[in-house]
Amino acid sequence: MPSDEERYPRIVSRKVTRLSPWVEVVEKQVQFEAGKELQTYHCLTQADYVSMLVRAADGRFPLIRQYRPAVETFTWELPAGTLDPGESPEQAARREVLEETGLEAGELLDLGDLFPDTGRLQVHCHPFYVTTLPQEARPISEEGLTLRYVDHAELKRMMICGEFRYSVHLAVYAAALVRGISLD
Repeated sequence: MPSDEERYPRIVSRKVTRLSPWVEVVEKQVQFEAGKELQTYHCLTQADYVSMLVRAADGRFPLIRQYRPAVETFTWELPAGTLDPGESPEQAARREVLEETGLEAGELLDLGDLFPDTGRLQVHCHPFYVTTLPQEARPISEEGLTLRYVDHAELKRMMICGEFRYSVHLAVYAAALVRGISLD
């Protein structure tokens, strides 16, 4: 028979409310100990997504600038996007690199599995380090995106001065470094 430590905490019930085609609110009733009152927690969920630190054949890194209504400003980010139904993270990574940079992904190195926000989001982020095939970039297919290529020194400068500050993408960058990937 499992001990209390093995049985608790446990999710007793879930209620999902769809807000849009992209976002749901999940209400969870959680029991932390036997005989204790249930606690209610809420989180947002959406499709899992991929984020890629892409290195073009010339050694530079493509960054994407777009307006983000949630933070009411333009942000610089790595190429990224949500998984389509039935799509693997690898397939999504290749598709997003092509859509957002116009480059074809070559080698993909899986950098693990990240939780973007453990207190508020029920989502997985699948980060990759991607090298692209030598080619001329095709025009990007997504409206509202600006593409910019930077070298490693410029990327670090943007991080230090707060111009590039999306925390999940900073974690993707860190995951590449801790795996020993040379970015210079």
